[in-house]
Amino acid sequence: MSKASEAVAAAGGWRAWFGAAHTLPSSATKEEKANRGREFEAALIEMFTEADLDPRSSYRPLGEEIDGSIWLDGRTYLFEAKWTTAVHPASSLYQFKGKVEGKLTGTIGLFFSMSGYSTDAVEALVAGKELNIVLFDGADVGLVVEDQIDIAKAIRWKLRAAAESGTPYLPLNDLLRSARLGTTVGLPPRTVFVEGRFDELVFEYWRDVRNAVQPVQLMATAGPGNMARMIDAVLQIAGEDMPFTAILEEDPAGRRSGREVQELVDQTNAAGGHARLLWIPGSLEECMGLNDSGGRPSWRLRRDQLVQRLEQVDLDERVRLHPELAPVLDAVGIPVPRP
Repeated sequence: MSKASEAVAAAGGWRAWFGAAHTLPSSATKEEKANRGREFEAALIEMFTEADLDPRSSYRPLGEEIDGSIWLDGRTYLFEAKWTTAVHPASSLYQFKGKVEGKLTGTIGLFFSMSGYSTDAVEALVAGKELNIVLFDGADVGLVVEDQIDIAKAIRWKLRAAAESGTPYLPLNDLLRSARLGTTVGLPPRTVFVEGRFDELVFEYWRDVRNAVQPVQLMATAGPGNMARMIDAVLQIAGEDMPFTAILEEDPAGRRSGREVQELVDQTNAAGGHARLLWIPGSLEECMGLNDSGGRPSWRLRRDQLVQRLEQVDLDERVRLHPELAPVLDAVGIPVPRP
């Protein structure tokens, strides 16, 4: 048994290990963080073993290093496991993608990153000619740890979404929560797709400040290029009549993706559903007055830094300057004064 496996066993098993691993402070040494990464692989192996997925741990074919493989529904899947401080960029995914492409035709890779992925990483996969990996983040793994979904079902959901809709990134947490949303307050839930985590944080902040009562499920699509694919995947699983709103920034990337999103909106409405596409003029940062030419771009700020900047914003004044913001804020349940 490896030292990493011993550490997982000493913690009381893979579920208990995950709970303890989250408590590692940001001030931890480089060695402690590296140990957590190795133990993460061992914890996944134990998780897969419990699910009867016949895992194989780290091995080196022809000079490569692959974290492991599993057997599910009659085929082998390779997996990569990363627990780092920063989100993973496109380069990390393409390195793993190359390993997968060098194997038997049709081989699929599963990438597990507890810290998530950069927007450009998901966008790069969507723009590629061939999709052969699907992505799991910390929230996905957390659902399995908390026994809200088993790992085999989670993988099948991800694979089906990738096959049917072409999205490598499908947040399982959003899907599970959307089914439960609104049941305690008696109001119908709204599902709103936004471009990324930054947009989600901004809207969540204003919902809290303005005491929003309308239940809303915000789904960040990791970039405009993935929005149509993720919407399609969610509709396939949650039901094609699910009402939704899509919010895109009116910039070149948003306009390119907007055509595909509008097609889904039209199809949903033609089938008797209710969907709409709303546009943010320019960018959310510009409309909210968050840009700071002398400092870091607002979308790169830590959450606490972003909150400090948002505290300086007069939302009513921003709506007066940018009236197009009013329907966007209304869609996410944020009360705004009417003209």
